Amino acid sequence: MCGVLLALPLAMVLAAPPARAGAPAPDPVDLERSMSLAACAPNVDLRGPDGQPLPRPLARGVRALVYLRQDQANVLTLRSGELNRIAELILATPPTESAPLLVNVDTRLVDDRVAWVVPRVTDIGGGPVGSVVWHFPSAVRILVTGPQAPGVIFAPRAEVLVAASPSPSPSPSPSASPVPSLSPAATPSPSGSRAPAGPVGAPPAEPGPLLAARPVAMRAVPPVVRTAPVVLPDGLDCAPPPSASPSPSTTVDPSLAPGSGAAEPGATGSAAASAKPVSERLTALASRPVTWFGVAGMLLGLALLIAVIAGGRARRRFR
Repeated sequence: MCGVLLALPLAMVLAAPPARAGAPAPDPVDLERSMSLAACAPNVDLRGPDGQPLPRPLARGVRALVYLRQDQANVLTLRSGELNRIAELILATPPTESAPLLVNVDTRLVDDRVAWVVPRVTDIGGGPVGSVVWHFPSAVRILVTGPQAPGVIFAPRAEVLVAASPSPSPSPSPSASPVPSLSPAATPSPSGSRAPAGPVGAPPAEPGPLLAARPVAMRAVPPVVRTAPVVLPDGLDCAPPPSASPSPSTTVDPSLAPGSGAAEPGATGSAAASAKPVSERLTALASRPVTWFGVAGMLLGLALLIAVIAGGRARRRFR
């Protein structure tokens, strides 16, 4: 029993999965920035060459057109599978530093491990494409293949691997094999003269087949880990542009005006009550507009007062 208890911690250590050493330690600042960018609402949609929205799910090898605004950050949200189905991404207007293109890629359906085939990104005007941020907020491993992605890849939690194109390894040039002879070997004659190698008038021997060239061995090139720092565009902000609206005019609450009878902080009830004279209260009450309910209340009060006075006199008479 004691041996089993001692062997249990060792078995737990051996059964634990090894730590992944390839992924960099995420920067807390980058993680906070990534969370804020992942919460950006999309304001850009994929369209076909005819300008109509593309139906979902996307077809493989589709050409997508994107219209960008020049006064705010443009946000496009895609799944990793949809991103790999795009063969060409055409930008109607080029993104800039003040109005970049943010592509939020959701990789949760593939366990946050994605092999990304970079699409061809072109500007409809033919100019260079920049200020594009490929954002993978939850990915832990990204294998990038295809052409170089324009802009930057922002994945603070992931290990980004860039697959290089394989190059053939140098191989020796093929050497020709010796040509075999098609006639029997000559035998020396008794007179010492050499006999002809073949019959007279025979056609010359054709050369034999050469050895086939060795196949070129393709050497596997390991992917390169991208460790360059990521510099995001200055205008990458999800907040809408400020609208020109008139500033609200400041109004003063009448109850807070001096002399309105509002109690100051720390003042007791008696002090607040005595802060305003009774005459001012009566004046303020008299200056209010008279309504029918007020008139009815005054008449009712007057009737009650007359009834009380008449009742008092009646009691005095009967005594």
